[in-house]
Amino acid sequence: MWSIISFDNENAVEDVPSHWMKNNTCVWPKKDVKKHIQRRTNPNKFDFNYFKSRILKKGIETLHETREKVKLAEDTSDLSNIENSKWKKKTTAINLEPPQYIEKLHKNKRNDDLDARKILQ
Repeated sequence: MWSIISFDNENAVEDVPSHWMKNNTCVWPKKDVKKHIQRRTNPNKFDFNYFKSRILKKGIETLHETREKVKLAEDTSDLSNIENSKWKKKTTAINLEPPQYIEKLHKNKRNDDLDARKILQ
């Protein structure tokens, strides 16, 4: 299982294995962060630091799903209503009037054709 946490001292939201979070404290690797997260390494005092943090969402099944929700969590701290929902951009149709210069364009093209014929002669 995976959790999304927010570190108290920083404005950062991260995805971590659920067993990394206990008593408002989250462990964080000193190096090779991606490797430790993907492998869900058991924390130890030598390779991990401990930071005050809070859980934004817990009990997420997959790392992929967790990473999608982290993107949303960067904008909001309330993830309780986001359950497998897909966010879509709201689009609105815009009615555009056709351009008014079409007639002028055709007249100019005819004049250009006439000018080109004069030059060729």
